[in-house]
Amino acid sequence: MNGADALARRLVDHGVDTVFGLPGEENLAFVEALAATGIELIVTRHEQHAAFMAATHDRLTGRPGICLATLGPGATNLFTGLAHAELGGMPVVAITGQKARRDNDEGSFQVLDIPAAARPLTRWATSVDDPRSIVPTIDEAINRALSGRPGAVLVELPEDVAGEPVEPPANPVVATSHAMVDDSTIANVAALLDGADHVVVLASAGASDPTSSPAVVRFAEKTGIGVLATQLGKGAIAESHPCSYRSLGIHRPDYSHLAIEPADVVVAVGYQPVEHPPLAWNASGDRTIVHVAPWPAAIERGYQPTEQLVGDIAATLDSLARATSPRDRAEMSATRQTIAELLDDEDEGPPFPPSPLRIVRSVRRLLAPTDVVALDNGAYKIWFARHYCAEAPNTLL
Repeated sequence: MNGADALARRLVDHGVDTVFGLPGEENLAFVEALAATGIELIVTRHEQHAAFMAATHDRLTGRPGICLATLGPGATNLFTGLAHAELGGMPVVAITGQKARRDNDEGSFQVLDIPAAARPLTRWATSVDDPRSIVPTIDEAINRALSGRPGAVLVELPEDVAGEPVEPPANPVVATSHAMVDDSTIANVAALLDGADHVVVLASAGASDPTSSPAVVRFAEKTGIGVLATQLGKGAIAESHPCSYRSLGIHRPDYSHLAIEPADVVVAVGYQPVEHPPLAWNASGDRTIVHVAPWPAAIERGYQPTEQLVGDIAATLDSLARATSPRDRAEMSATRQTIAELLDDEDEGPPFPPSPLRIVRSVRRLLAPTDVVALDNGAYKIWFARHYCAEAPNTLL
């Protein structure tokens, strides 16, 4: 077995079934190893596409997204997609090729220091210089991509290291787990919620995974606290649910802000300021915030949590729901109805040419609740954020 074979087998141990990328001379040993393990290689037209696809693969399947490139410009082409994954909290591991460290007859041709170039865009980037380090390096890379707030990492595998013999990986993969929040902290936060006049949950990207999303729904139903989503949190609770306040869209007061403007306490679930500027929903900067996520809060103006519940989101919300007294739902229902009516009353305009609003409503009417809409960036994204009712997590990308 060579280093590339060991790497491919370890990816199988981590549940990887698909890799996105482009073959090249320097990664052919790894491409052959993927075929031997049954991992599917999706060949893309451009490396940037591969990185974007890897990020979305994780969002839709829960498995780490893996993208592949060769050296030099092939590797740098991944960078926009890796930055997307890091900003959006999506676990992606990029594997890039490199010239042989020894017996390299081509010298510096197309050789760049890819790990150094990638470090500002990722949470970790490294090069493997010993075939015995391949398996622990990929274990560390996947652990870093998944731990805390997920993100992007890069591993460079030189051609000679990939081809050198190595012992088969024998150690089992150690699954990562999130810490549990202690009971006394839960009790303190429950008392804070019980003493507040108006509470709202802000469901964000971290609330949209298969375990966290049902917990958000359970928390809302048990406590009677309504849920407002960020764009990346749309669908964490179905927007037709009676506890949903729909979604934030533009970065200034809008109809959905009727749910959060009167709140003296905001429970931010899986939130990161990069998703939606905190000052857009906390303009005064003095609102009491409870941060619930597997990672510590990223502190900035407008996001300075009073309490941080750092641990597994589902377990934390379930514990907090048991400790919190149910609230009267009349005010939540009235606010939700007002937001829905204001959005419904917006005029579509003439049938042709179709307005953005008409297009959004038509798409929603024609698609099933679990169908997925994928958007590029631009102003039209705001129309979908405001008017497209996401009924399941990660159905509006």
